Order: sequence, then structure tokens, then C-alpha cells
Amino acid sequence: MGAPIDLTGVSVHLGVPGYAGTAARVVWSYQGELPTTGMVLWSRSAADRGGSNAVQLGYKTLDGNQVAYFTFAGAKQQNLSGAPDVSVPGQVTAVLPSAAVAALGSEWHWKATVNVEAKTSIGAPTS
Repeated sequence: MGAPIDLTGVSVHLGVPGYAGTAARVVWSYQGELPTTGMVLWSRSAADRGGSNAVQLGYKTLDGNQVAYFTFAGAKQQNLSGAPDVSVPGQVTAVLPSAAVAALGSEWHWKATVNVEAKTSIGAPTS
């Protein structure tokens, strides 16, 4: 496996040009090299104020290739088209669709992680 990834920050910005409604742009910032072997899962989980509605945005790679890009709410996974943007060194940028954001209501909290072969780095929200 390549060098470990250290999650250095995560930001969430509401409103994404080119997306209907109030989609959210999620940016994971990291140090290290993206592994070219093994499983890597980038995850951002959010819940409404009461904790009754939760949504996960996930991006998973195996041996450096995308195997999943999805949202997960309740017991249902929705596969997203396209792929997160990994063109900026030290960043992975993905979009949480507006329907998933709307399901959280106006007040919600979140956390983000990156999991490399069962070793997790947790990122504190930065915005």
C-alpha cells in the first residue's frame, strides 16, 4: 500500500454551480499519497438536529479505481453518476445532491472520515 493518508480538514459548502437546488460540495483535504492498492473509503456523514434523518456521502476505491460513489440514507443506497474530482493534489471533492441535503432540514451536523484498509482518519468540520 502507498503512504498513509492523513485527513487534514473537510469543508462543506452549500450551493454548487450546475446542480439544481441546494446541493453541497464536500472537500476532503489530506496529506500523503492516494493508495494504488487496497480499499479506500472517503465518507461524510450528516444527521439532522434530532438525529432521526441521516445521510452518508461515500466514495470508494479499490486498487486506485473507483468502485462506488453513493449516498446512503435510511436503508437505501443511491449510486451517483460521475466521479469525485481528484485533480487537485491533496483534495477529493464530491457533491451531495440537493435531495439528500433537503432530507436533513435546516439544522444538521456532520463528520468526515477516510478509511484506508481499516485504518481511519477522522476530520473535524472546518466549514
